[in-house]
Amino acid sequence: MSKSFLERVKESNVKPVMKTTSNDNKQGFKTIAIVNNKGGVGKTTIAFNFACILAHMGKKVLVLDNDPQANASRLLQKDNDTDCYNMSRLYLNHEKAENIVEESGFSNVWIIPTSIRQEETEEVIVKRKDNLSCLNRWIKDNSKILLNKYSIDYIIIDCSPSMGVLNKNAYLASDALIIILGPDLDAINGLINFGRVYEDIYKKETRRDETNVKAVVLNQMNMDSLVSQVFLEQIQQRNYPYKQLVLDKIISYSDAVALTKAMGKPINILSQKEEYFTDAFGEMKSIIEILHDKEVL
Repeated sequence: MSKSFLERVKESNVKPVMKTTSNDNKQGFKTIAIVNNKGGVGKTTIAFNFACILAHMGKKVLVLDNDPQANASRLLQKDNDTDCYNMSRLYLNHEKAENIVEESGFSNVWIIPTSIRQEETEEVIVKRKDNLSCLNRWIKDNSKILLNKYSIDYIIIDCSPSMGVLNKNAYLASDALIIILGPDLDAINGLINFGRVYEDIYKKETRRDETNVKAVVLNQMNMDSLVSQVFLEQIQQRNYPYKQLVLDKIISYSDAVALTKAMGKPINILSQKEEYFTDAFGEMKSIIEILHDKEVL
């Protein structure tokens, strides 16, 4: 008889994690979700590069792959396990961090990977009474381990393009949501719809009036393109949620940035080897510095 999904999750192999230096002086870490309920805007590419650039800047980063497409896992896992249950074990079993956190292929970056199996996890979680607080409780219960064993400065959550229950977990567990917008003429309508839905969820679950959406980043902007030009005019002229949070600095459309995903190497590493990547690295690093100055990061 074939085993159920929950049985397979319970029996999935625990991968060993290398020992790390503890730091008892750490005061805490920030949890950041990279979000948009629309696909194709570059969320995973930004999450991957942000994590590695922050590590390049001396920070220690844990990436949670909350998207069953598992693209962040493919980029960061050492062995690219396509049948991985780590995020499922986090949600379903409240698994301890040391049993599911893996070293990535890049210094000072760790990953809790996922796989297509996470779609089944959502089907199970949605039936639970506490289905929106699973990730928040896991982060709180494992905060000492994350600080003392891994010295984590940031958790970065790569979210799928949906408003499903696992994404809602990520949104509510985060200190800050960074919304990524691409030059799509329907993007603002999508942002309006996101704001309507999420504002209600956040207020109901937290009883707070001000949400944790902290920044909107314009990505893949080609200012030689009429579409990008019209999109930027809309961004400046229309009224929509979080308008005051849109950064003045944009991330330009660049083959160099796109190649980071195709080559499986972050922009900071590629820029050290090829001058072609230098401008894109500088632009993305400046976005991180702006977000840090605004206390988003």
